[in-house]
This record gives sequence, C-alpha cells and structure tokens, in this order.
Amino acid sequence: MLKMKNAFCEYIQEEIEIWNTRKPPLSTPAWHLSENFVEGQKGKKLRNLLYKDEKLKRLYKTKERISKIISRAFNVYINVLSERKKEGYKQGLATKVFNDWIKEINSSRSSGVILTPVICLDIGRSIRFGEIELFPIAKSGKIIELEAQIYKLLEYPKKRKSVTFTAFSQSYFPFFMHASALRIRYVFNKPDTFFDYSSFPPPGHDKAKQKIDNFITLLRLFKRSDLRVENYFSSLSSLFVPSFVSYSGSLSQRAGKDCSLVDEREIRRLRAFFNKLIPALQKLSELPSSIQIGIEYFNSSFQKVYPHERFIDLIIALDALFGVKYETTYRVPLRVACFLEKDKAKRIDIRNGIEKILRLRGSLFHGDVHPERKRREIEKSRTYTEDIVRKAIIKLLTLYLKGELISNYKSSMEVNYIL
Repeated sequence: MLKMKNAFCEYIQEEIEIWNTRKPPLSTPAWHLSENFVEGQKGKKLRNLLYKDEKLKRLYKTKERISKIISRAFNVYINVLSERKKEGYKQGLATKVFNDWIKEINSSRSSGVILTPVICLDIGRSIRFGEIELFPIAKSGKIIELEAQIYKLLEYPKKRKSVTFTAFSQSYFPFFMHASALRIRYVFNKPDTFFDYSSFPPPGHDKAKQKIDNFITLLRLFKRSDLRVENYFSSLSSLFVPSFVSYSGSLSQRAGKDCSLVDEREIRRLRAFFNKLIPALQKLSELPSSIQIGIEYFNSSFQKVYPHERFIDLIIALDALFGVKYETTYRVPLRVACFLEKDKAKRIDIRNGIEKILRLRGSLFHGDVHPERKRREIEKSRTYTEDIVRKAIIKLLTLYLKGELISNYKSSMEVNYIL
C-alpha cells in the first residue's frame, strides 16, 4: 500500500506541473468536466501498478478504464485545492485524496439517491414507507436554507467533500419551494464503466425510480388530490464520479388540492393502504395490459395543466379498464356500474353519471363545443371520472392480489347486466 501511495503522490505532483504549463490553462470547472488522460510518466507508472492488481483488473477490465479512475483522483484533488484557495502540490491533501480514492476503487459496490419534489403533498414530519422516505421542506423563504435542506437530502455533506462536485443549480429550487420531498436510496454493483462519464444511469437507478412512481400512484389512489411530480434528481455517493443531477420537465403549475398527511390517523391509514396494494403495483407488468394502460393514463392526468386535458386522459383510462369495441356508450356505463356496486339504486346512479360524461367526451372530441365554454362542467366531470377510475383500479388490484382476477376480466362483466 505504501508503494501505491507514493506512486499516487508522485502522479499528482507531476500532473500539477502539467496543469501549470498548459497554455492557456484550463479553469477548475473545465478540468472537472473534461475527459482527462494520463499524460506523464508517473501517471503511466501508477496505471501499470494498478493494472497488476488482480482485483482491480477484474473490476475495471482495461488499462483505459484504469486511466480514467486515475484522472478522477486528480479531478478531486484540483477541485479541493481550488476551494481551499491553495496552489501547487500539497502532500497532506494528496495523501487524504489517496486514502478516499483507494478505498473507493477497491469497492465493487456503490450507492445512489433519487430525490423527487412532490407538489401538493403536505406532511408535517419525516415518514418512511418501506424503502420510500418522505420529508417536509421548511418554507422559510431563504434560498440558503432551502439549499441546505436539498443538499442534506441528497447526502452531499455526508458523502461529498468538494463543493464543485455538489453543484445544484438554483434554477431547480422552485421545484422544492412548493413541495415535500420523496427519497429512495439504492445500492448497486459497479459496472466496469463506472468511472466513465457515459455510464449514467448506474444499475438499479431505473428500478429505484419505478419504486418512486409506484408510491406516487399509491398516493393518488389513496385520496383525491393534485399530486404532481415533474423532476427526479439523482446523486451518486462516490466522490470520484461527478454528481449526476438529472432532471426532466418544467414547473408548470403549483396550485391544487393537497394530499395532507399531517394527521397521525391518516398516516396509519395510508400505511395500511400501502401494505395492502404496493405488492400489486410492484408486479404491474404482470397485470392485464388494459389495467396497465388505465393506471398509466390515470397518472398522466395529474401531470396535465388544463382541466379538459386531464378529463380526456381519465376518459382514456376509463375506456382502457372497461372499454369495448361496439356499443360503447351503452355497455361501458353498464360495466362500470355493475362492477363497482351491488345496490341497484347506486348502479343506476353510476350508469347515468357515466353516460353523461361520455356525452361530454363526444362533444369535445368531435369539436362541437370549445373547452373554455364548458370549463366548469368539464372540471366537475373530471373529478367524477377520477373518483370512478380510482375506485375501479383499487378494486382490480385487490382482486389481483386475491387471485380472483382473470386475464380477460372484461368479458366476465357481460354476465351481470341487470340493474
């Protein structure tokens, strides 16, 4: 290990000299973002030394990738040096970077965090549901305090020592100003390309993101609200891989009905709901495609801005769950009514309600009426349809968990048409 440390420090010292002789010299951020190469003899000596290590050869496969993990070490050194307003080679800093680096590159595993601001989610304390953690965001109005909360949730102070590696644009802050935060951690085996800039997302990222999406679906099924998710921010625990903060979408609206999880009884009720239905959502791909499509458009309706867009998505969800090729306006209302209710009077009410929204759908789809002229009616119909779709999805998922849902479940609805 001493031989390796000495070779590492010699490499850093040599690389500093190369850094200082560049014309023009690269700025620190430019160096951090560049794909650097091992240029000097000391760097090549270190690379050969690392490549002789059987474990590192097994983990990273080629000399090219070994070179990249060496250059990542210099990236960290030069950034920390810059932040401390120092110049040149510092033995103590080089040794400290080496100790972190050698531990990191010898580990076959790493971890990451996905942090999602959820608009219209009101919580009073941190809550955990399995792997999912919910956090309130304090709304003090001070950017520096908001930044500190976000950095803490992304685990920057705990796992990152370089501010440059934790850059999080202030343009992202508005997503958290009107939201609570949802977080999941995941652990993964490093691919041999782990230190390549092009290796993101790492193994396990998409699966972890799907768990977040499943939980958001669960919250939307739990109670009526206007939950919105427009961004997913990701952070890796490794100091020697840039903090890949990914994002998508834009903040289009903040208003809406909150999903309030402040009351302890409500939290207990959600926990029971979570334990009941999350097993079905985790096996969503095994459900009939009609249910998958219904859930997809149910969720999509929450991401739309205009009431008529949300209403249309919910109509698509309803049709996916209960639709039929022929006599749609007659048979779909009957199917919905007979599936959701046993009481005759309630069945008639639901049938009449579905027939009414299908007539409104026809008027919108065929251009007979402008959405703005029917805005109030559309909003009322959207809420009604959302409640129907929510109730139907919950019942279908429950039947699936009981083993009572057949793949062609729609055909069984034809049996009972008596209101």
